[in-house]
Amino acid sequence: MEETRKAPVLFAGIDSCPIEGFSYEKVNELLEDEGLLENGKLAVSAMVAFGYRQEDPARPKTRRVMEEVVQWIE
Repeated sequence: MEETRKAPVLFAGIDSCPIEGFSYEKVNELLEDEGLLENGKLAVSAMVAFGYRQEDPARPKTRRVMEEVVQWIE
């Protein structure tokens, strides 16, 4: 999931985690059966869990700066 889409929930203190390995077909079928996909106009493209953490992690979250992991080739 794009970081900019997750930003509003991060500021509200809500964590998110993308879910991989699910069956797109089965999820779309289930939601269609429930009438939630507007007769085929919508479909699942990603699955993400949102929630409040029970306690803070034991160590701070760290990220490398983009320049350390990206090399532009011209």
